[in-house]
Amino acid sequence: MRNKLGRVKLVVSDVDGTLTVSRSSFVLSCEAIEAISMLEQHGIAVGLASGNSLPVLAGLGRYLGTSGPVIAENGCVVMIRRGDVVPLCSKSAREAAEVVSKELGLEPSWQNRFRMYDYALMVADYPREKIRELTAKANEILRKRGYDDFYAFTSGFAIHIHPAEADKGTALKYVASRLGLPLEMVAAIGDSSLDIALLKAAGVRVAVGDADDELKHVADLVMKGFAGKGFAEFAYMLISARKNV
Repeated sequence: MRNKLGRVKLVVSDVDGTLTVSRSSFVLSCEAIEAISMLEQHGIAVGLASGNSLPVLAGLGRYLGTSGPVIAENGCVVMIRRGDVVPLCSKSAREAAEVVSKELGLEPSWQNRFRMYDYALMVADYPREKIRELTAKANEILRKRGYDDFYAFTSGFAIHIHPAEADKGTALKYVASRLGLPLEMVAAIGDSSLDIALLKAAGVRVAVGDADDELKHVADLVMKGFAGKGFAEFAYMLISARKNV
């Protein structure tokens, strides 16, 4: 494993629950911020992969100092470099999301005005069991209304109505190809079962310490640290491996 870590040139990270202080917080972890800076200084690029809209992620990446690609809208939109934006989905979920929003009485995310394909409905204040129930109902509505090219899933903060064309894993394979980088040299790290496709596409698969069990099962490495501390733990593991190659 040390040899594999020593060859990593790109780390693609989920944001919420992976770079934040906890899985229930939007506040970035100071340990993770410092670790990103150290990775970039050692020639390991950092990219971001999230359900957030492209403007949010692009802005976050700029202020974090990341040089890697951005995967937005759960894989529907990628930005290889500044201004090089490529859609990987062709069908917008806007209409389907509006139908689900109306039938379930869910408030659209403020980010939806900046989204092109994946649309989010807010459920952050609901109990976990209620969120699962609403997600199941959203999928029922999509099937009954004939929106067969879309499906609903939840991040815990929102229910996303998403085109079936692409996911974070599809997007990671695309950006690696565009960068001419073998997937064996790419590491992916996350906290949620929604990151399974992302990890499966990477050469090195990492879960933070408090990740969903489903994600831990596909990970090569499970960190001891939770959320952002787990990201920092992995970052310094990579830097150590790079020095010893």
